[in-house]
Amino acid sequence: MRDFCVEKAKLENFLNVININDESNEEIEAPIGKVRRVAISGGSNLVTVSRSQKYFHLRSLLTFPVRLEDQKSMLRNIEYLRVLNFLMNRKGVVMVDFPAPEIKSLIHLRFLSLRNTGVTSIPSLGNCLQTLDLRSLYYHEVNVPNKVFRNMEHLQHLFLPQLSKVRGKLQLPNVSKLQTLVNINPVFICDVKDPTTGFDKFGKNLMPSDFTFNCLHVLKISQNSTDKRVDITPVVMRCPHIYQLRILKKIEKLPEHDKISPHLVQLKLNETGLEEDPMSTLEKLPNLKILHLASHAYTGNKMICSVRGFPQLQSLILVDLNNLEEWEVEQGSLPRLCHLKISSCCKLRMVPDGVQFVTTLQKLEIIRMPESFADRLGEGGQDFYKIRHLVKGGQD
Repeated sequence: MRDFCVEKAKLENFLNVININDESNEEIEAPIGKVRRVAISGGSNLVTVSRSQKYFHLRSLLTFPVRLEDQKSMLRNIEYLRVLNFLMNRKGVVMVDFPAPEIKSLIHLRFLSLRNTGVTSIPSLGNCLQTLDLRSLYYHEVNVPNKVFRNMEHLQHLFLPQLSKVRGKLQLPNVSKLQTLVNINPVFICDVKDPTTGFDKFGKNLMPSDFTFNCLHVLKISQNSTDKRVDITPVVMRCPHIYQLRILKKIEKLPEHDKISPHLVQLKLNETGLEEDPMSTLEKLPNLKILHLASHAYTGNKMICSVRGFPQLQSLILVDLNNLEEWEVEQGSLPRLCHLKISSCCKLRMVPDGVQFVTTLQKLEIIRMPESFADRLGEGGQDFYKIRHLVKGGQD
């Protein structure tokens, strides 16, 4: 299918793929005509490409990181570039630095991805960027100066490194335009108009009242090495239209349900260390469809899904809740659930009795659970009656 799509794209002059011989480092195939989208694969550098003048018309370039001198030469010849996506080289070669002056000179650049390229420090970039992806490997720390984003007034999608070293607080411009904010810690956010504002070291609100993420749809709160629990309520309250939220960090507690956007559709909690049953809050969210609780998201031993709870939930995934022993599902709860996955919850005794009343359930996954747990669900087992009505999509 990929080969078919690439061939069709070439015929339509939509894009072209340049393969560079690993040994000779010569181009095997060059763009025909004025194709504006090019992907370069293979080879250890791009000497032949970077010296060519025929790429000046490119608008989109997908390439592996290459030697700094070759990057500079290549970027000087494609001043109209709008999309620049560097990829990790298949040989593991990474880009520990990148040509900031050349990138800043690309005044038409709207999308820049340095994901997993090994960049260790982020300088100031152009102010026309709309999407900036700085995500790195989980073990790779990146220096992020607090003023690096302050002039990016058109920024809409910001993906920060999984591990970042921030000097001071990040000054985010025009927060009302941001639609995606990934790997952020509320502790490091401040208002660009007044850097003395923000959230304190525990996440408490010090923001001006008009500081609101009005367009933010996707938010991932995570990172940094502190073990202190953070109050996420102030920042979540300032995201009135969010529909996807992931929290990968110890937090004090969940916000009350009326403090969370009613538009929230997907919620993933990892390593949050909640001590109180999260279901009593989350089951009141009117449009929640996907819920993941994983990696010690909840450290208690009992959960209850009450009557009329989770009116729209379709997928529920429970993974690595090591203290969970009892889970109760009352009749009338989870009326639209289609997919249930239980994995590595080693102390959970059984599937709840209430599952037998969830007639919409189509797929049940039981993974890395004690043998006794799985045996109860087998035909003739004590709990088989609870799942008799469903078409099992997977049970390991």
